[in-house]
Order: sequence, then structure tokens, then C-alpha cells
Amino acid sequence: MESINSKLNADSARFWWRLPVINRRAWTWEDTNSHIHCGQWWQHAVIYQIFPQSFCDASGDGIGEKLDYIAALGVEAIWLNPIYPSTHEDAGYDVTNLTDVDPRFGYLGDFKRLLELAHLRGLKVILDQVWNHTSSAHPWFQESKKNRSNNKADWYVWADAKPDGSPPNNWISAFTGENAWIWEEEREQFYLANFMPSQPDLNWHHSEMIRTLLNQSQFWLELGVDGFRIDAVNFFVHDRKLRDNPQRGENDAEPDGIAADNPLAKQKFCNSFCRPETLEKLTYVRQLMERYPGTVALGEVTLCEDSIELSGQYVKDNDRLHLAYNSALLEDEPLSAPMLHDIMKKTLKHFPEGGQCWMVGNHDYQRLRSRWTGHKSNEEPYSKEFYRMVIGLLVTL
Repeated sequence: MESINSKLNADSARFWWRLPVINRRAWTWEDTNSHIHCGQWWQHAVIYQIFPQSFCDASGDGIGEKLDYIAALGVEAIWLNPIYPSTHEDAGYDVTNLTDVDPRFGYLGDFKRLLELAHLRGLKVILDQVWNHTSSAHPWFQESKKNRSNNKADWYVWADAKPDGSPPNNWISAFTGENAWIWEEEREQFYLANFMPSQPDLNWHHSEMIRTLLNQSQFWLELGVDGFRIDAVNFFVHDRKLRDNPQRGENDAEPDGIAADNPLAKQKFCNSFCRPETLEKLTYVRQLMERYPGTVALGEVTLCEDSIELSGQYVKDNDRLHLAYNSALLEDEPLSAPMLHDIMKKTLKHFPEGGQCWMVGNHDYQRLRSRWTGHKSNEEPYSKEFYRMVIGLLVTL
């Protein structure tokens, strides 16, 4: 009997993630009129990001074992980076088909099985949605670039060259640091690419494009996914008049979410993206999600003038996003009590009724241990205990 108990104890230690999670968090909040509200699952959720390219089953235990491990951590949801067919020039964010699974990750049947297994373990599943742009290999763009009169001619952002043949304005790509306009010989116009040249921006001033895009995303909601993480929300809308971005003055504050040496940081973000009209477009997103109760729309709002202030606008009232994450904790210096106090004070101001999703790192930003390069007096990096404390702090915010 003793040997059997020893074996059971050993197995419990080895497969500790199989043990049930207890004391899941309950969540309530008090509005400005002192009324208490019960929360949705996403208002208290810890979300575990999975980057499919690197999250492999090297041990051969199967996805069930991986999900057991994740569930035992106490998280409520997993967020899958793009799993769609792609040219993979930008880690899957250059989508060629939004309603299928890339063969390198499996097939649609495999995803359905993953969704089933996750739900059996009490895990919600959030899918990445790339709505700002597509791959230049996407069928939509292939048709759009042919001429100026086809059915999808205006589904992307096109503009004529200036009389001297130069791009229409001074907008700069966030990725390349060069002009964001790419010349297309076949159509004899420039197209806008706020990120990579192979990622043409969709035209969010075109209602038919928006309707078709959201209808494709509805495909995943019908399958039973629990929400969307929406990429680069504040890039959706551009200035119709194609006005230049003003230059950033010496006394102007530095923008959030971008390195100071990036040429884009020398401009103010007001015409190529971060347009106020974006708020109107979020209504369409919320209307889609409301058709599937219990689902969440989580927006990425990191690269902008003031990410806390702007992301707070994106979750205001009941006709925009449910959640947004921003650059609040993406500092390149160690967290300190005064810094956290200021961040919390500002966040509470701009998120009076919740909606802030705290994030300290993801596929776009280095892990916090690489960014927070604080040192102790003996010039050694912070101890493991410090980072564990920060993780504990993060889940209590």
C-alpha cells in the first residue's frame, strides 16, 4: 500500500496540472452611481497567449496534456495568434484566407477538436483577428490591383502619385520607417501599407468591405469561439483627405509603443491612423459580438500618442469594444511604486467602468525580464523573486 501511495504522490507531483483548480475569481464592479454589477467572465480573466509557431508538442503528449497544464495555471482563456493561411512574412499577420486553418498548424477539423477540448476544461478560446490589412497575396488584393473599376477596386486604400511621381503624402510605415505608400505598376497607383509592403491596408471607409470582413469573422463565432483579439484597431481608419502627418515638435510628448529612433516617431499620429472616425466603426464590431452573448472583443491599442487615453475611448459605453490593452506597462525601465501609482491613477481616470486588459509583453514586445533592466547594488539583475512578485501583482490589477 505504501508503495502505491508513493507512486500516486509521485504522479501527482509529475502531473500537477491535472489537479482541479479551485477558488476561481468572482468579479463585481461599482459604477459612478454606486450600483453594483456582476461581471462577465472576461472582466476578470487571465488570458494565456499561445504563439502557434513556437508552441509545439515536442514531448508527444498531445494537445490534451498541454491544455491540462494551461488550465491548471488558473487562467480563464487562451488567445491564439493567427492560425489562418498566410505567406508568413509577418508571423501570420499577413492573412490570405480568414476562414480556414494554415496547413502547417493542421486543418479546420483539428481546430474544432481543440475548441472542444478547451471548453471541456473550462477554458475560453480567443482568436486573433487581422482586420487592418491582408497579405498582398490575398484574392481580394489580387482583384483590387487589376484596375480602378473592379468590384473590389476600393476595398484597399489607393491614391494617385503627386505630379512629380512621388507618394501622395508623408505617411511612414511603422515597420520599415520608410514611406508607407507602395507603387503598384499594374494599377498605376500607390497603395497604403502601414506595416510591411506586403500588407496592404483595407479601406474602412468602404461599407461593403467592412460587412464582408465581419461576415467572415462570424464564421468562427458560429463554430463557438469565445471572442476575438483584434489587431491594430487604431490603424483601421485613415484621413480621407490624405493630409500629411504634422512633425513632432521638441516640446511634444513622445508617443507610446514605438522606439524613439523609429522615423515614424518624428510625426504626430493623427492622419495615417488614430483617427476619431475609428470610434464609429467599432459599433459594427460590437453589433457582431452582441449576436453571440458571452463573447468578447479585445482590441490592441499600443502604438499611439497616449495609449491609456485612447484605449479608454475604445471601450467607453456599450457600443464599442469590451476590452483593450495598451502600452501602460511597456516601459523600458523597472517598475517602481511611484510609476505604478501614476499608471493606476491615469488608468482609473480613463477606464471608470473597467475594460482595461493589463499586458506586460507579447509577440510584439520583449518579455518584461528583458525590458526591465534594473540592477541591484551589486550590479546583478533582479532576482527571480522580483519577477514572481510582478506576475502576482499583474493578476491583481
